Amino acid sequence: MTDSVLHVAETVKGGVATVLNQLLKSDVESFCLIPRAQRDSIESSYSSVNYFGGSSRGIVLLIKMMLSSLVLLKKKKPKVVHLHSSFALLLAPIVWVYNKRIKIIYQPHGVFYDSDIPRSKIKIYLIKAIEKTLVLFVHKIVSISNHEKYLIDQLHGHEKVFLLRNAVEPSNLKFDLNRNRDSFLFVGRLDEQKGIDELIKVWRHRDETLHVVGDSVRSDFNKKSLPNIIFHGWVSPKELDGFYANAKAVIVPSRWEGFGLVVIEAFRNGTPVISSERGALPELVHDDLSGYTFVFNKIDKELPVILNKFKDKRDLEIMSQYCFDFYKSEFRVFDYIKKYESLVKELMKT
Repeated sequence: MTDSVLHVAETVKGGVATVLNQLLKSDVESFCLIPRAQRDSIESSYSSVNYFGGSSRGIVLLIKMMLSSLVLLKKKKPKVVHLHSSFALLLAPIVWVYNKRIKIIYQPHGVFYDSDIPRSKIKIYLIKAIEKTLVLFVHKIVSISNHEKYLIDQLHGHEKVFLLRNAVEPSNLKFDLNRNRDSFLFVGRLDEQKGIDELIKVWRHRDETLHVVGDSVRSDFNKKSLPNIIFHGWVSPKELDGFYANAKAVIVPSRWEGFGLVVIEAFRNGTPVISSERGALPELVHDDLSGYTFVFNKIDKELPVILNKFKDKRDLEIMSQYCFDFYKSEFRVFDYIKKYESLVKELMKT
C-alpha cells in the first residue's frame, strides 16, 4: 500500500467541497472520488480528482460510487480512506472486507440526529442504529465542532472522535478597520434550516438595509418584496468578501447548525456575527466580543434589541478587530491542514 488518502463523497455541495479543496492541498498524497455532476465544486487544478455517476441518482448513484471506489482502491492502494457524509459511510464495511489493513476515517459534516433538526423519534432511532453499526468498521470520526463532538461521543464513545474545526482561506480584501459599514447581511441557502423566513418577518419592522446573498434549493421560496431587503443570489468569492466587509454584522438565524462556515468567513473580514443559540454557533459567536447570540424562539423580541447595539462606530471597530484576530488565531487553513496531516500520519503508522 502507498502512504496516500482516498477521499470519497456522495455529494460535495456546500461545506464538503470547501473541506475537500483544502485537504487536497495537503502534503500527504491524496485522491478524491466525487459525483461527476458536481465536478465544478472542486478546483480544476487538481489532477487527483476522480468521478462517478454521470446523470444517475438515488440507489444507482450509490452503487456506482461503491464500484468506482473499489476500482480506485485497487489502482491507488491507499493506506487511508476518508468517507465524507453519511451515505459515503455505507462504504466502510466494503473497504474493511476488501483490505482490513486500510484505516477508515468518517466525517459526518453535520449529524442527522441533532435534536434541533425536526425528525421523528423513529427516524432518529433508525439513523442512530445504522450509523452505530457502520462505525464499527471506522478507525476515526472527524467532528467539526464541540457541539457535534458531544453528539458523536454520546452515540459512539469519545475514543474514536477527533475534533477538527473548519477553516477558511484569507479574505480577498485587505482588512480595513476604518471601512464604512452601512448595512446588515445574510449569507446562505434560503431554506428552513437557515431561518431566513424568521429574519424576513423581523425585517418588516426595520429601516436598515438587509443584503441577502444566496438562493433557494427549491423553487417555492417566496422572496418577500420589501424595499429594504435586496436579494443578490449567489456571487463570486471576491464579491462575497465585499459584502462581508461592508456589513455592520452578518445575521445567522439558523434553526440548526453543525458548524457555521459563514461565521468564520465573516470573521476573516473583521465582521461581527449575530446568530441564534443553536448548534455550534455559540462556540464561535462570543457575546460582546465577536457578536451576539439570541434565542431562536425569541427572535422577534431579542434580535431588534441586538441590532440597535450596532449604532456606535467605536464599539463596532473594537468588535471588528477582535473578529479578525480570532480568525487568524483559530481558523487558518494552514493550521487546519497540519492538524489533519498529524491524524493521517498517526493512522498510517498503526
